[in-house]
Amino acid sequence: MGNFVIVYHWREGATALTDLLSKHPNVCVPLFEEADQHHPNAFATPENIHVRLDALFATGDLESARSSLGMPGGVNGRVSASVGFKWRIWGEPERIAEVLRKHDVTVFHVFRLNALEWAVSRYFSTCIVPALEPQIGIKFVTDVNPQFGFATLTREEQDAVRQVLHAYRFAVPADFVAASMKELWAFKENVCTTYMDVMHGHGVPVHAIFYEDFVRRRDVLLQYMCRALALDPVPLHECEPWYQKVASENLLAQVENIESLRASGELRALQRSYHDMIRGHHPLALEFGDDLQVKRPAAAGRSRLRWPLASDGLRSKSRASSRATARSAIRTPTR
Repeated sequence: MGNFVIVYHWREGATALTDLLSKHPNVCVPLFEEADQHHPNAFATPENIHVRLDALFATGDLESARSSLGMPGGVNGRVSASVGFKWRIWGEPERIAEVLRKHDVTVFHVFRLNALEWAVSRYFSTCIVPALEPQIGIKFVTDVNPQFGFATLTREEQDAVRQVLHAYRFAVPADFVAASMKELWAFKENVCTTYMDVMHGHGVPVHAIFYEDFVRRRDVLLQYMCRALALDPVPLHECEPWYQKVASENLLAQVENIESLRASGELRALQRSYHDMIRGHHPLALEFGDDLQVKRPAAAGRSRLRWPLASDGLRSKSRASSRATARSAIRTPTR
């Protein structure tokens, strides 16, 4: 069985997805976010990240990786465990790719296709939720990710929090949405260009997976990931992740100015350029609507979910064209 990393930005479901995978009897998740460069308890530096990753995949043990003294053999006798974790990837690309190739690591790159919804979710978490916490009367906001504190509440407290949050209506500034969508595009483009393309060159399997499928077709997505890692099928979708969504599944319905945001020419252009960027690195068989709604009609005789979505075989001219189109839309100032 293979190892894995889930490459992510924030608010893409990577925490819950990793938590569910950790419930598989043959999966070992040795850390939470300590592999991230700016984590306060980061386990590596730019000079030794590749060495620490090598030890982490060899042992499945965080402390052994910190000291780089651990020997292969697994943790607690789990010699054949699939070692994996979520990761905001960083480090020298060539060395990282060599380590991942050495340890048979599959990369799952998470995308949130609806960039408008991502921006609204970000505004809700960073601006609305902290402002409503005193009104709710339950302390749970500890950082920019309220779901971490939310997970420590009792079921009754969680229900009380959701009752207030899911009923609250709010407006989102268009300039906040535009800036957030540009940030998401830039982050993902950098990850694809700096790391994913290098992974492909080194023969590291890269799969594009989507937040929308995790929300709506969790069972199919988890089964697919287990197959990619040669793991025995386990009904992981029936498990409850420790980290639950704080926002409503239909958050956009709470946005008072959602129609004006959807009608914005600038935001529509940003959404299209974001999708063009994704296609430039992963040739997706997907259809996107001009109203910022992700539309994915089923093809006759084929699954609605088209995997794997690696960019092998995609003509370089097509990739260059898609990237150029996306960059042009992002960098052209709006008057």
